Amino acid sequence: MKTFDELYPDLKYLDQVPIEDHFIIKGKEPRCCWNCGMPTYFIEGDFQAPLCSPECVKQKWEEFKSS
Repeated sequence: MKTFDELYPDLKYLDQVPIEDHFIIKGKEPRCCWNCGMPTYFIEGDFQAPLCSPECVKQKWEEFKSS
């Protein structure tokens, strides 16, 4: 699993990247991923929650859709 930090190493604070139908934003400080707990600078735009990788984003969207 590649993290957003590995996939987008050159992004700056508040830069956005579209991922599928969603987007991520680079934050200022690392936070624990809402899904796996790994530290990440990235925040998923719709949930407004730290998520570290495409896999974690996918997992949270699957949980949301099934609830």
